[in-house]
Amino acid sequence: KRLLAEFEQAMSSVCLSPKLYPVARKPNIRRALLPTYPFSIIFRQSESEQIQILAVAHQKRRPMYWISRVQ
Repeated sequence: KRLLAEFEQAMSSVCLSPKLYPVARKPNIRRALLPTYPFSIIFRQSESEQIQILAVAHQKRRPMYWISRVQ
């Protein structure tokens, strides 16, 4: 329950201000860290201002496994 609540809070923040998060990869792929858990939300914002979640990734296991989703 706590992980889901933290994820939802992070997503609310991403939706309000996606450009506050650092670019993790080009083109325009950003990463939001969950403060308590070792997970990142990997996302990008489309030209129509929609947020597309590419992955919810563990920060230590299988880094960059989601990169194939970008192509």
